[in-house]
Amino acid sequence: MASVLNSTSVFGNLLQDQELLAQIRFVNVYSTCFATRTQPPRDHGLHSVNLVYGVSLTDAERKQVVLTASEYEDWGWFSLEALWDKLDLSYSLDVALLTMAQEAFSEARF
Repeated sequence: MASVLNSTSVFGNLLQDQELLAQIRFVNVYSTCFATRTQPPRDHGLHSVNLVYGVSLTDAERKQVVLTASEYEDWGWFSLEALWDKLDLSYSLDVALLTMAQEAFSEARF
C-alpha cells in the first residue's frame, strides 16, 4: 500500500543505505505563494519552493523513520485516501499538499 508522509520528515539512518537511496525518485517542483500566512507578520505573505521526492518503503523501513514530535505530532503514515480526512481544504496550503500527493501517486512512480 502506498503511503504519504510529510516530505520534510527526518529519515535518519535510512539515508545511509545506498540501495534505498537508489530507490528515491524525483516527483516534481511546486512553487506555492500565499497573500497571508499564519506566522507574524501575517500580511507579508509566504512563498515556498517544494522539491518533492518519493520512495517505496517496506514496513521494516517505515518503522525506522523517526518524526520530530514537536513538528510532526499530527503526522505519520497513512494512505492517500486518508489524506482527505487530515486536510482542511478551505486552507490553500492543504489544497497544495493534496495536489502534490495526488500527482505523486498518479505518476505511478512508487
